[in-house]
Amino acid sequence: MRSKFSYKQFEEVLQKLAHIIAIDAVTTLRRGRGRIIISGPRFSHVETSEYEIKFYAIHVSFSKKISRGDWLTFDAEDKNYLSSNHCSKISFWAPDEKLEERKKQVTEFINNLMADAGVSIEPRFQLSQMTE
Repeated sequence: MRSKFSYKQFEEVLQKLAHIIAIDAVTTLRRGRGRIIISGPRFSHVETSEYEIKFYAIHVSFSKKISRGDWLTFDAEDKNYLSSNHCSKISFWAPDEKLEERKKQVTEFINNLMADAGVSIEPRFQLSQMTE
């Protein structure tokens, strides 16, 4: 699936979310698992019973528990497309019978996450830039 949000925007917003999740996990000390790994000035892995966010060199992986045994999971990576203004690739998995439903859930989650963070799409190029 393609996205017009850049990888840099995904990384920035998910780093902020990882920060919020980590602080909540440390301050509440709820039962369940918890893992926080920081590399330099940024998180590389934040995991709780409800969330898991992993930051790699070229992509980020996000998982959120929806219900027992069901997780909303996607990866975002930098990818510039020649045929469109999209600049990142979103990967997710779902069984064939739930593919469209999961695609809708991932899309809605990403749009809400970015809107809550006040992030708007920054187009890579516009036709007016190419003709001037």
